[in-house]
Amino acid sequence: MLAPLYVPGMPHGPPPKGAVEGALRDRILTQGDIVIVPGVGLLGGALMFMVQHAAPDRIVQVSKGTTVVATDEPVNEDGTAWNAAGAEMAALRQKLENAQREQLYLRAEVENVRKAADREREDFHRRAAESVFERLLPTLDELEAALDGLPEEHAKGVAMVRENLLRSLAELGLHPIPAEGARFDPYRHEAADVVTDSPLEEGRVARVLRTGYLYGAKVLRPTLVAVVKKGGKDA
Repeated sequence: MLAPLYVPGMPHGPPPKGAVEGALRDRILTQGDIVIVPGVGLLGGALMFMVQHAAPDRIVQVSKGTTVVATDEPVNEDGTAWNAAGAEMAALRQKLENAQREQLYLRAEVENVRKAADREREDFHRRAAESVFERLLPTLDELEAALDGLPEEHAKGVAMVRENLLRSLAELGLHPIPAEGARFDPYRHEAADVVTDSPLEEGRVARVLRTGYLYGAKVLRPTLVAVVKKGGKDA
């Protein structure tokens, strides 16, 4: 047996029995349960009911053969039952909010894992590229040394090979460090000699002894240079 829940002064009438039976079909109910039945109130709104009695075992599953009695006598018109229903709805709402919050946490955790995996993958590719480029540096040094030692007619071919190789490496992020004539930069240059008779001002790079290279913003190898030093002695 069901009894409707109303606050004082709320207009009500006998609930449509067929609609209530249809809304409760297959539900498991026991005494004291509060159920919301849509479409049976004024203008098709929902009504709230309390299970006043369930037989024979006090817990029933509503089926086609279940007798459902819905009275029009409200439960506790002082509002206490309504308040109890409101508390139950508030508890359900809190559970829903907790579930939604947990879903957000899980989504954020998945996003953090994805970002960490992306960073790890990028680090792996960067380290692999650095390893390959470091192995290529001696070859670039040999090509550069060959240009200084070959006759001009032979040096042109080597220069072309070197420029093509440097162009391809630049597309992958490897670039020579500019040095000659620049101010000495201890982060990009390594001083191996001094020059006292250069027209350049002190602290400038007089000549490059070995080319250094950058991969992105990282110095793979500093440029070995001779630095201008006024009033000193050549090394």
